[in-house]
Formats: sequence, structure tokens, C-alpha cells
Amino acid sequence: MKTLESILEERDLFGIDDKGNRCISDRCAAEDAYFEYVEDTGFVNRWINNLYKKRLKGKAKLGPVGSFLKAYIGGAMTRGDQEAFALIAEKEAHVLTKQNALIDITFAPQYYAMVQGTGWAGRFVTEEFPDAVDEVAYGLTGFIIAANLVRLGLAAKKKKAYASISLESAIINGPTYMKRLKQKIFG
Repeated sequence: MKTLESILEERDLFGIDDKGNRCISDRCAAEDAYFEYVEDTGFVNRWINNLYKKRLKGKAKLGPVGSFLKAYIGGAMTRGDQEAFALIAEKEAHVLTKQNALIDITFAPQYYAMVQGTGWAGRFVTEEFPDAVDEVAYGLTGFIIAANLVRLGLAAKKKKAYASISLESAIINGPTYMKRLKQKIFG
């Protein structure tokens, strides 16, 4: 599967700015290429990107809420989808990854509460509180924090986007991964 970057290179849509950095020379043509690219992604990521482009892009009044949404939603996507979202959001993909990793680390205690809640719900069925709930809750929370620390470090060091490791990213990226798996199996 081609990356968005390779598609843009094929169409000669990159130029060099005053500082010698590569930049997009024709944003409209790049966005057209992007929408062709997202046909290969899952419906959730495609829906989010379309919603952002058509409804939220250019809304100066969004302020901090808009910045949070870019980092939270855009950073939770697959690497390729983050690169595409970053193009539309006019941000660098690795910055979305770093911001999203910090958000995921901050929100990691939700997994502890979620597992504890599941344990309490299980108590109503079994009349006893399951034994390993604390260990599972701490383990899952620690795993999410550690994985996002690694992701944060890699994004800072290599200046690349990395897919998120969280429940939200599983929901957002699930259709994309299923579509890719189907393409690999059935061609």
C-alpha cells in the first residue's frame, strides 16, 4: 500500500521553502490526493478526516478546544492517517503523536477505574470480588503509560508519527486494520 507521502512525490507536489525544508507546493492538489488516499483507510478515520476538513478546518474560534481535538483525535490514528490528518490540520504528524501520547498518559488512570468497575460488576454475578482485579488494573494502566512513553520518545527522536496504544485508538483504527487485513488475505 502506498503512503500519502509517496503519492504526493509521484505527483510532484513537494517544493522547497526559503529555509530549504520540503513543503507542499499545491495544497488543493495535495488535499485531492489525500482524499484518494483515504479511500484505502477505515470508515472511522475517513469520517473523522472528512468531518475535520468540511466542518472544523479554518474555524479560528475553536482555540484550545480545536488544538485538543487535533491532538486527541488526529494523534490516535494510524501512522498514515496521522500524516494525512496533519496535512489537512496544517501540523506536523510527529507533533500530533507527541501531543496524543501526553494526553494518553494523562488519561491512563481511566483504565484502572474501568477494570475496577468491571470487577465490581462481576461481583454482582459471582457474589465475590474477583481476586486479580487490582493486578489487572495496575498492569493495564502501567502498560498504557509505558507504551505511550516509548511512543513519545520515538516520535521526538525520529520525527515520525506512531499509532496510538489506547482503547480510543482501537476503536478509531479497528476498521482500518480490518480493511488492511482483508486486503492482505484476499488481495
